[in-house]
Amino acid sequence: DILGQFFNIQGEKVDTDLHRRNVAFPLELLREMKNVIGVTGGKNKVSSILGALRGKYIKILITDEETANKLLEQKRSY
Repeated sequence: DILGQFFNIQGEKVDTDLHRRNVAFPLELLREMKNVIGVTGGKNKVSSILGALRGKYIKILITDEETANKLLEQKRSY
């Protein structure tokens, strides 16, 4: 999730009851911004990071080497 809004590994927003009650910055606006930096790490976050990248919610990613390698491995498998 980003800002309490959930999306799948393809970057498509997942509609939940929480979304309808959440008062947050809309994810769609992140796509329009020039520089959106995501800072995250850990191999358990790989699917979430891929979804954020595929959804174009983040433009720049700062992560650790292990997570970066896992991202590259998983990207090749899709």
